[in-house]
Amino acid sequence: MSNKINNLFIELSKELLKEKEELEKGKEELEKDKIKFISMSKKIEQINESEPITLYIGSGGNNKYITRVSVLKRFPDSFFGVMFSGRHPLKEFNNKPRSYFIDRDGDYFNFILNYLRGDKILIPKDNFILKKLIIDCKFYMLPELEEKFKQEYLKMNPSYHYHNNNNNNSNININSIFNKK
Repeated sequence: MSNKINNLFIELSKELLKEKEELEKGKEELEKDKIKFISMSKKIEQINESEPITLYIGSGGNNKYITRVSVLKRFPDSFFGVMFSGRHPLKEFNNKPRSYFIDRDGDYFNFILNYLRGDKILIPKDNFILKKLIIDCKFYMLPELEEKFKQEYLKMNPSYHYHNNNNNNSNININSIFNKK
């Protein structure tokens, strides 16, 4: 009986070793497939980020801008960096593929888009446009561009100075001009 048990044990051990080898082969195949999948996912993401998208900005989407997701994601902490991070579902505008609506005044968005493209920052010489751009930079979470526009606003309007928290009422805090209350 003990010989029969020994033979059975040996036979089961062999079968277990075969199963283990098959599982390890399967695991290797899965790892290869995983690497292929990750590689394909990255390629698809790159293609998706480099293919044009359309932004409709303004009431009724009256301002149309064509760009790439890779441009919009230049600053990951910005509005567009977060929007296109993949963490939030996106709804396409009017069921048009790769088209999105932003409910903002889009008349001067080209200044912001040029900045996101890495182009030279164009500074308008109009107070009204500058104010609108400063407010939009806050919305789009682009603090560096916002600061550049504020500095230009100060140059154009020397009566406004930064308030250094010294309660000097003769100086107006430029930030208070653009903050919503």
